[in-house]
Order: sequence, then C-alpha cells, then structure tokens
Amino acid sequence: DFDDESRAVLFELDTYYESGQFDSYSYGLPVNIKDPEFGEDETLLDYYDIKDEFNRFETAVYNNANYERFVDMDMLVRDMLVNDLVLNTELGHPKSSFLSRENMGHMKSRYVFGPAWDFDWAYGYEGSSSYCTSGATKDFFSYHSGKSGNRFYKKLLRSSEWIKYRYYRLWEEFIDKHLDELIDFVDEYYAYARSSFVNNYYKWSDGYNYDTNVA
Repeated sequence: DFDDESRAVLFELDTYYESGQFDSYSYGLPVNIKDPEFGEDETLLDYYDIKDEFNRFETAVYNNANYERFVDMDMLVRDMLVNDLVLNTELGHPKSSFLSRENMGHMKSRYVFGPAWDFDWAYGYEGSSSYCTSGATKDFFSYHSGKSGNRFYKKLLRSSEWIKYRYYRLWEEFIDKHLDELIDFVDEYYAYARSSFVNNYYKWSDGYNYDTNVA
C-alpha cells in the first residue's frame, strides 16, 4: 500500500495473460499490469504510459545503460536471494514474478522487486518432479536459458558490478548470521507438520520421504 496510489503500478511477469498485458520491447517479457485496474481505480496513468515507462527501464537493462538508477537494488538482491536459495525456476519463464513502482514517471521512484511468490516449481522440482534433488551449487540460470525471464534476470543480476557486489555481501551476511536459524526452522517445521506429510502421502502418494529431505 502506498500513501498515493494515483501513479503506482504493480506488475506480474507471467506467461498466463490477464487484462492489461503487453510483451516488452527488448526481451519480450510477458508483462501483466495487476494494479491499477483501468476503469475501476483512481489513477493518473493509462495503459500506454505504463507500457512506455516499463520499456524504458527494460531497454536500459538490455543495453546495460546505467540501469541501476531504475532499481531498488536492496530489494532486487533480496528477492533474488530467496529465489536462488530455493531454486525457484519460475522466474526463468517468467511466471509468478512481481515488481512494483510507486510513482511511474518520477526519476527518483525505483522498481521494487517482490514479493516472492508461489514456489511450487522450486526446491529441485523442475525437471525431476521431486523435491530436494538439486545441490546447493546448482546454477539458478541453468534452467530456461533461452527464455525471456532467464535472460532478463541474468542480465539484471550479473551485468552490474555494483549489484553483483551487493548480492555477494547479502549472501555473506545470510551465511554468517542466518543459516543456522534457517536450519533450526526446517527442523521445527518438520516436527510440527510431520503428521500432515504422512496424511498427504496416504491421500496423494507424495510426501513419504520428507525426513530424508530435511536431513
């Protein structure tokens, strides 16, 4: 929620099109305008304002033209860390990938990536239909290498020395300060949900080996 939503936009990059969609100019990203809903919300923007502004940002990424000025870099690297950590390959299509901007057209307003979403094709499920099948060193960008989402996010993350540095430092902080906390959470959540996993297996023949995955 923003104090003033008259120039705010929420985007979803997803191949399942809804209303207010367009294919971006440089990467051919499937862009859905989730909010505003034209004709229902009070907005000072129209479809073409939003499309043109997004294409301006995307073209800067494509041309590696100082695109950091468009992006909230802290939120970008946090969003990517979450997806990279759990190998959420939906971004490669892209699917279920969100970003927003509070004031379209204002030079100081940045694109904010997130919230992280969905995850049913994460944890190694892509290509195996089983969870926890990929090692920690699996390259996130080895999936969907020719698709628009993969090319867009790879360029965003790896073509800026400043963003790469921020990403490295965030991973360093996570490993040093939060990895043990995450491992404890996994153990605690498994203990809490164990009976549900068992019942899920009897109902759907899935979930019998989560103790192994937890280990």
